[in-house]
Amino acid sequence: MPSTDSDLFTAFPYVSALAYVDSFGGLVPCRVEYVEPDGRIAVRITADRAGYRKGEVCTFVRTSVVDRRKVHVVGGQYRIRP
Repeated sequence: MPSTDSDLFTAFPYVSALAYVDSFGGLVPCRVEYVEPDGRIAVRITADRAGYRKGEVCTFVRTSVVDRRKVHVVGGQYRIRP
C-alpha cells in the first residue's frame, strides 16, 4: 500500500501502467485496467502472443503481472529484477 499520495502513482500496479504477464509462453505485453479488491489484476493485452490476442481483457493474480520497468535483457535472456 502506498504510504503517501505521491507514492500512489509510483507503486505498482496502478491503472494504465505498462506491464508484462509472466506466462508459460513467455512475457506478454499488457496494460493494467484495474485492480480488484482481492488483489487480482485485470489487464488488457497489447500484442498478439501464443494464447493471447491484442485487446483481450484477462485477470491474473498479482504475482503473474510484472512492471515493465523491472524487466531487463541480460545475455539475450529476459531477467525480472526485484
